[in-house]
Amino acid sequence: MGVGRRRAEVGRQKLRNKKQLTAKSQKLTTKTKKMTHHYIIEIIKLKIFLKATYRNGKFRKLERLRGKIDRKIMDALGKVIPISEEELPTLTKAYFGKVGYKIDVKKEQSLFTQFLNEWFYFYEDLTNLKPKFTGADGNALKQIISYFKQQTTTEEEALETWKVLLGNWEYLSAFHRKQIDLKYINSKLNVIIREIKQKNSTNLSGTNRSVEL
Repeated sequence: MGVGRRRAEVGRQKLRNKKQLTAKSQKLTTKTKKMTHHYIIEIIKLKIFLKATYRNGKFRKLERLRGKIDRKIMDALGKVIPISEEELPTLTKAYFGKVGYKIDVKKEQSLFTQFLNEWFYFYEDLTNLKPKFTGADGNALKQIISYFKQQTTTEEEALETWKVLLGNWEYLSAFHRKQIDLKYINSKLNVIIREIKQKNSTNLSGTNRSVEL
């Protein structure tokens, strides 16, 4: 093979390598863009915890994990919630010491754990105490989960309905409102749901009206 032909072959090989590298890069970029990231946002002084979800780097949804939110707080949240992941470094610096931003890297949780976490948040919000959780509580929660799964079509809807129930606890009568033990909630679930519906029939839907109590 002459010098000219060897140079031409080397040139073609470099071009093939470049194309392969570009294809791999594009594949990796596409894969990264499809990833969904969750961030825990803490309003430190108010003890409010939020979960912000981003897909393709863009804001998708916001969930309240813990803490009470009124209209004034709701109106102010837009200032501290990044509209895209690219804004995170800027807002982290701007609100340092006031708002915490942390990526949520927890493994996917079981439905039982998600139901339990919601009850923990609910209990601590009302009492400022961490609840004691026993085997009897676990059995009661399993029965609650089973009930909501029967009333909905997916596990996500079952969890959302549980959130709606706990989020409307204030509409119960004074007696039931004080009974926040899982065993009691399970034993009086029909009564609790009926009473909440009677007292507050206008605010019983989940996120984006995905479920109704």
